[in-house]
This record gives sequence, structure tokens and C-alpha cells, in this order.
Amino acid sequence: LTVPALRGKVAKASTPFDKREYQSRLRRLHQRTADKCDVAVIVDAANICYLSGYLGESGYVPQGLVIAEDPLVPRLFLRRQDAPAAMYWSFMPNACIEGYSEDFIGHRELSGFDVIFDHVASLRASSVGVEMDSMAAADIERIRSRHPALKLVDISGEGVKLRLRKSAAEVAVQREAARITDHVMAQVPHYFEQSEFEYQVAAKISAGLIEGVDGLAGHKTD
Repeated sequence: LTVPALRGKVAKASTPFDKREYQSRLRRLHQRTADKCDVAVIVDAANICYLSGYLGESGYVPQGLVIAEDPLVPRLFLRRQDAPAAMYWSFMPNACIEGYSEDFIGHRELSGFDVIFDHVASLRASSVGVEMDSMAAADIERIRSRHPALKLVDISGEGVKLRLRKSAAEVAVQREAARITDHVMAQVPHYFEQSEFEYQVAAKISAGLIEGVDGLAGHKTD
């Protein structure tokens, strides 16, 4: 199925935070960057997750969250096969998810950044904020060559600074995570008593962190 066809078929999952929380983060980013650029392109996976709820990571194909004229309604560009996951697990409407074709994967002369910045160029922005520390120098030079009228401004670090300030909702989740961690760490001495090998202890710790405590669900550990 094409991405437009999928938009009406993929249901939305519950994101870790509600829509208001994500839009508050987007508003704060816009406030931090509005005097530097007209459009911001977020490419760091952690910052994309923080601003949209989308958890997918890609270390070898471009992804970009484009924040333009309406900072509360960004557009997420990513590989077409990843689009259903982004529709399922992000706060944005499915219409804001764009998937580019496999023609842009593993090609020496084409890149997913072509699709992302072709869209940005169509917005006729005078300046574009880019997380240059999360992009290869060759990709940046390619964008400049393809779109010489675009003024690229480095906004590296803005997403990290944004994430340092925790909202009440984030603090509440961190407290839940701390309760789970405290509970599991208190069991570690017992795990050693019950286990013969280190990998068995590690498995029990991981299982405990995922299982959670007192009705609080945990999560997989990386």
C-alpha cells in the first residue's frame, strides 16, 4: 500500500505523553529558534522522539521532523516502510507522516534528505535550522548544492537544551521509573543468591525492569 492509502488504515496507539505535552515541547523549541530560522529540521532520533512520540531509530537512512509555519503541526519524513510505525506511534495526524520510496535507499546519487529538503524548499523559507551535528558533512554540502537559495543555520544542541527542562508530566514518569528501579535493585542480592552465572542475574534484572512494580509497567532496557 502507498503512504496515502495507509493513512486511513493505521490506528493510533497511546503515546507516552499526551498531545498537549508534545505541543508544549514544540512551542518551546519554536521560541528558542524563531530568531534564527523560519523552518527547523530535526534529524536526531532522540529529539524526534521527544517532539513527536515516534520511537523508531534509523542509523543509516535519513529521518526528519520539519517544523514550519505551524510549529504545533510538524511533518515527519522517513523511509516508506517505517511510515506505518510512525502513524501508529506519534501524536501527529497520519496526514503529517510522509514516507519516501526505496529509490532513495542505498543510492549513490539520491538520498532521503533530497525529499526532506525539497519539501523545505517548497515552503520558500529564507532560513532553515538544521541539526548539523547529527548529519554527515557530505549530506550538508549536498543540500547546499541542490538548494543554493536555502540558508542553512546550525541549531545543534537546541533539542538537548530543551530536554534538560522537565515538565510536571516528565517528572511524574521519572518518579515511576525510579520506583521500579529501586524495587529491582533491592532484589539484586537475592538474584546473586539464586543464580550461578552473571548472565542469569542480568536476565532477572532486565525482566524486573520490564515487569515493573505495583501496577507500574516497565519497559525494555537498551
